[in-house]
Amino acid sequence: MLGAALLGLVGGFVLGIVVSEAIAISALMMFGGIEELRVLRFLPGVLAFVGFIGAPLLVMRTRKADAHRVSGETPGR
Repeated sequence: MLGAALLGLVGGFVLGIVVSEAIAISALMMFGGIEELRVLRFLPGVLAFVGFIGAPLLVMRTRKADAHRVSGETPGR
């Protein structure tokens, strides 16, 4: 699970950088300035945190579904 958490942390951070840069570039092209978008500096950190928490949960859910599929059970029962 630690590997999934670290991968989610790094992936979320990189995704946050890419998304915040894309928003900043589009705002610069459309409005001529990005002073109003100071909150974008927090986006990589927030997405890194979400990835750190979400990736292990997704791995656990996937493993549980795979175990049910192999055993022939219906998930949720």
